[in-house]
Amino acid sequence: MCTVNALIDFFKSSGIAILSLSLAAFTVQELNHKALASSSASSPGADISAVEPVRTAPPESLPALATLEESPDPQSLQPGASLETAQNVEMPASSRFILVEEVRGMVTYGPSQQPVKAGQQLAEGTQVSTGSDSSARLRIDSQIGSVEVAEDTTFQVKTLTSGKTVLFVTRGRVRLSVSPGARLREEQKSLSGGGEQSVLAQRRRDYPITVETPAGIAGVQGTSFGVNVGPDGKTGIATINGTVAAQSQGREVLVTLGQYVVIEPGKAPKQPEIAPKQAAFRLLNLKRVSAGAVRVVGQAHPLDLVLVNGKAVTTDAEGKFSALVNSPLNRRIKFAVRGPAATETIYEIAVL
Repeated sequence: MCTVNALIDFFKSSGIAILSLSLAAFTVQELNHKALASSSASSPGADISAVEPVRTAPPESLPALATLEESPDPQSLQPGASLETAQNVEMPASSRFILVEEVRGMVTYGPSQQPVKAGQQLAEGTQVSTGSDSSARLRIDSQIGSVEVAEDTTFQVKTLTSGKTVLFVTRGRVRLSVSPGARLREEQKSLSGGGEQSVLAQRRRDYPITVETPAGIAGVQGTSFGVNVGPDGKTGIATINGTVAAQSQGREVLVTLGQYVVIEPGKAPKQPEIAPKQAAFRLLNLKRVSAGAVRVVGQAHPLDLVLVNGKAVTTDAEGKFSALVNSPLNRRIKFAVRGPAATETIYEIAVL
C-alpha cells in the first residue's frame, strides 16, 4: 500500500496526467425483416395484397447520400449474411470514381465473375452483378452520391468522367441518393439568349448522374429515387425526394416527390402518377400442368418487379403476368413484389 501511495505522489509531483479508459458494451439486436404470408391457391382471383410488407416504405424526405442503415434493402438484412465494408480507403484527389463501400453476399464483376470487395474502385466499362440475397452499396465521389444495388441486379459503369457518371442497368433494382451539390452546369448559366426552352434541351443530355435502361433514361440532380428494370427492359422510376427527369423516344417528363412513371421499351414515358405506398399482388390463377410444373397467373402494380421463386418474370403494361415454374418440393411458391422505392412484399402460396 505504501508503494502505491508513493507512485501516486510521484505522478502528481511530476505533473503527469493519469488517464482512465472505459469500455462501452454493445448489443446486437437481431433484425427480423421478413413477413411471409400463406394463402391457399384454390380460389383464383383472391386478392392477398393485405399482407404486411417486408419493410416500411421510405420516409417522405430522404436525406442525400443515404446509407443502407438509413434505408435498408430487405435482402441486405438476411440473417447470417456476410457483410464487408470499406475502411480507411484513400480517395483520389481529382478524377471521378465509384467506390464499393459495402458488400453483402455474392457480388461479382467482369466476364470471369470475380468477387467484388469493399474498398474496390470500379473503372469505366465494369459490369457488376449481385446474386440472390446479395447487395452492394457504392459511392460516387466523396460528396456526389450513393447507389444501393439490390439482389439479382446487373449494371455497367457506362461513363465515368469528371463531369458525368452513367450507370446502365439491364435488370433488377438500384436506388440512388444524389447530393444537392451535384447541379447541372446549365443552371448556372444565364437564361438570356436561348431562354428556358434552350436550357431544357441542354438538360436532356447533360445531367451529371444518369441511369440508363433498355427502355429509357433517368437524369437526376439533388434527389433520391429508385429504378426497377424487368426481364424485358420495362422500367419503373419512383422519386423519394427531389425531381427525376425520365426520358425516352424524344420525350421528357419530370417525376417529383411521391410520383412514379413506367417506360416500356420503344415507347415514350406517360404522365407521372402518384406512387403506391406499398407493393401489392393479386393471384389470378394457379394450375398444375404436369407432375413437375405449375402455371401461375397474377397481377401486380405496373411499377413493380415480380419474382416467382426468386426469378423475375415479365409483366405487361397493366402489371399482369403468366409464368410456368417448377413445382417446388415443399409445395409452396414464393412471390416477391418489389417496388423501386416503396415496400417490398413477400407471399407464399400453397400448391394443392
